[in-house]
Amino acid sequence: MPHADIGVRIADDGQTVAIQPVDETSHPIDLTLDQITSLITHLGEARRQMVQGQPSPSLTGATISTAANTSWYIQSYPNGGALFAFYHPSFGPVGFVLPRDQLSGVVQFLSEHLATTPPPAETAH
Repeated sequence: MPHADIGVRIADDGQTVAIQPVDETSHPIDLTLDQITSLITHLGEARRQMVQGQPSPSLTGATISTAANTSWYIQSYPNGGALFAFYHPSFGPVGFVLPRDQLSGVVQFLSEHLATTPPPAETAH
């Protein structure tokens, strides 16, 4: 399989990105926000297919791409589970489903966390 080192450059106006081989032997590919979102979706689907059937790796010590102070929602899911969805600035809308038997562990952790962690101090304006 051919190998290419690529770079990603955001245009000065922030409206497009250019994907370009590092060796600059080819022309860059310019993409809008919608196009790069579509590319991320297609690459994610390809990755999902590639890892299908493999056990999920441990997250202990893994680098996690976090999203803070973002929009989110929770809704019920068939068989008593729950869908957690949120907007990730790097990936767009993402979500995961927890089955009913895992929800109690999340509720227990959050309840204990709220009971033992003092609220942040309010800052004076």
